[in-house]
Amino acid sequence: MEQALPELLTRYDTFILDSSLTLISPSGDFYPGVETTLSRLIEQHKQVIVFINHPLPPEACFKESFWQPWIERGVRFFTSCGICLKLLAEQGYFS
Repeated sequence: MEQALPELLTRYDTFILDSSLTLISPSGDFYPGVETTLSRLIEQHKQVIVFINHPLPPEACFKESFWQPWIERGVRFFTSCGICLKLLAEQGYFS
């Protein structure tokens, strides 16, 4: 990944990462290289999104303290429920 990252950084502005591919354990241990990669993406002013397919809104899924530094650095967090709720609020009706 280290060799491919410079090319990816020049080609794309937005990076969407599945949360299950970032953490080794629920206690907040990241896979090796994930924090470095996130930092490099942020330094390059890329939009970084961490996504989880979960029936709760993102505030409930990403409340652990190990996510806080990434929230403060501008990483955005989404869940499938959160996206659905946002779309429904924008539409003003249920379908």
